[in-house]
Amino acid sequence: MDRGEASAHDRAARRWIPVAALAVLFLALPVLLVLVLPGTDDQAFQCRARIESRLAQTLGGKLEFLLVTGTGGRPPAEEFVIAVDHGYTSGLPNEAVSGAGSAVQPGMTIWLQGTLMDRDTYFGEQYLFFGYPQLYVDQIKTGAFWPSQVERLGSLYLSPVATVLSLYLVWAFPFMEEYELGSWLLIVARFVLLCGAIAAVLLWGKRGPRVAPRPALALLLYCIAATVLATPSL
Repeated sequence: MDRGEASAHDRAARRWIPVAALAVLFLALPVLLVLVLPGTDDQAFQCRARIESRLAQTLGGKLEFLLVTGTGGRPPAEEFVIAVDHGYTSGLPNEAVSGAGSAVQPGMTIWLQGTLMDRDTYFGEQYLFFGYPQLYVDQIKTGAFWPSQVERLGSLYLSPVATVLSLYLVWAFPFMEEYELGSWLLIVARFVLLCGAIAAVLLWGKRGPRVAPRPALALLLYCIAATVLATPSL
């Protein structure tokens, strides 16, 4: 390979650097957004707790009451009771809810988010109280993100695909019961974005291999913009 060919290959490689940078930005942007907008309840208690014992179960084991000790975060007390509802609490694996198959066992340490229970709000024979501050657990974090954050990550990463629906919704949404002007304007923005991305890919795609990164740049810019436009819907 002579010097001219090497220089041409270097120029071709450099043209893909912006593509790689935008790809990294698209992958990182949803993570940054869910860290800023986690979807958790600021008024709820978020804490790390060690499960000491299982106090009781109702509804055939679907509702568990466990005595725990707060070890971090913002617990309501040093010792408190949590109510884990296997039909409501997010973050639990789909396993048996009693005995060895229970998703939460004494000795485990978990991160949880929950709201204080009182007898006026939580009435019925399935709800038990034990004289401790008691939390009804909304979600349990078993990895790096809360379940609400995982759900938001999925919505953001799929937003470029979901934006395609704007081709239909931009005309149909004004006739739906859910119609709101702000929501419709957001759909219009997605529609304009989609049309612009299609036009850019078709236009740049006709110019041959010397500008091959441009369609990729258009697609990545579309994906990033679609992710940003999906943020108000979180």
